[in-house]
Amino acid sequence: MKKRIAILGGGLAGLAAAVELVTQLADSKQNDHCCPDVNSEIVILEKRATLGGRTNSFRDPVTGLEMDNSPHVFLGCYHQTRRFLQRIGSEPLLRFQSRLTVPFLHPQRGKALLRVCGLPAPLHLLAALIGYRHLSWSQRCEVLHAGIAMYRLKGLNSESTWDKLTVSEWLHQQRQSLGTQQAFWNVLTLATLNNVPERVSFLQLLRVFKIGFLGGVEDSQLGLSTVSLQKLIGIPAGKFLQKHQVSIRLRCAVKKIETTWKSSYSGGQVQHLLLQSGEKLPVDWVISALPFSSLRRILPDGIEKNWPESRHLWNFTSEPIISVNLVFNRHITDLPFAALLQTHLAQWLFNRNLNWDSVPSEYHYLSVVISGAGEWIDWPNEAILQKVLDDLEKFFPVVKSVHLLRARVVKEREATLASLPGVESLRFPTVTPICNLFLAGDWTATGLPATMEGAVRSGVQCA
Repeated sequence: MKKRIAILGGGLAGLAAAVELVTQLADSKQNDHCCPDVNSEIVILEKRATLGGRTNSFRDPVTGLEMDNSPHVFLGCYHQTRRFLQRIGSEPLLRFQSRLTVPFLHPQRGKALLRVCGLPAPLHLLAALIGYRHLSWSQRCEVLHAGIAMYRLKGLNSESTWDKLTVSEWLHQQRQSLGTQQAFWNVLTLATLNNVPERVSFLQLLRVFKIGFLGGVEDSQLGLSTVSLQKLIGIPAGKFLQKHQVSIRLRCAVKKIETTWKSSYSGGQVQHLLLQSGEKLPVDWVISALPFSSLRRILPDGIEKNWPESRHLWNFTSEPIISVNLVFNRHITDLPFAALLQTHLAQWLFNRNLNWDSVPSEYHYLSVVISGAGEWIDWPNEAILQKVLDDLEKFFPVVKSVHLLRARVVKEREATLASLPGVESLRFPTVTPICNLFLAGDWTATGLPATMEGAVRSGVQCA
């Protein structure tokens, strides 16, 4: 009889786990290994109508354009993510820079580029810093001082100490002036960790810096998808998995995980999954690739008695992201993307006409990102839209004279795990006291902040 492996959630973590599993099973069959897992049946249970989770897209009914729930940037150091996309056949749809080049726009000072050179790490960043003219020479020296301090930080034993520090506390220790923090560190922290330095664990910024920027020129490259996220991830992953006989059940939500426990001191086991439809699905193994907020709703009542650490699921919080999709009737900018400084709301701009290969020429489609959006998540969409348009006019005066054909404000209330100080010690490992239940997701203990790479890495670890 086939053993059933149920994967809860069809986001990046769940898809990565499924792809890794079918790859391992295929290798076992090819090598004629007598492994009991070879004849396993894999089923993905996803409550939405599409795969992809938070890396998803929708079609605007007015313009017919595909719109992402939020623009996502890929880094060269996303090795597991790129491997996953290679396996499902969509990695060629990513377009990477030859070296990190980021335009920063200032309302008065214009454009400045943060561009690395071809020197070995960390010298490639030194050249980028020297050429970044939105910082004064004294501010560049401050950033260089802090960067060298980060480069020298080593040792797993110190991670708990770094995790308890906020980014702003560490920057204060490094004598970073308020102007330097606002002009450089605030921008970097919001972009990578989805919150301001006062609310983010320094450990998470250190990981971003070491893995993404100190790993070398190739690791720091930025990549953008040339198609919507649904075409990059959800659709090709679904085709790949169905080709390998994985059962994908969409619009299928789990109501409860049903377990048995022999005693308070021995591990339990998942026997069934109770679905919202009322169906009881027998399972042999379960990989939960759900967000922490969804997992805590479906765990058995009283689970804390046998799994005390599960109470930490209620200690986690999320950070929101707002995306504003704007479709104009005329050309606005030739920049593929840019960071926006000294604004009310708008932080990053993505030019879909240049990013994607499928935007009709009669439209000029821009997507604006607002990270760390907790203060504005409950604002009316009209108020958010007006603030964003006001911001864009500072950099592109033509916005005043063109016609806005369509605007869509997308609020992702649970975009990322809040990287608060001390949260690292609460993140969950892959294994649980329930012997056949495993955890995946960017919120688990991946060794990374809550990123796409962390989600994929967790799924691979589960498999």
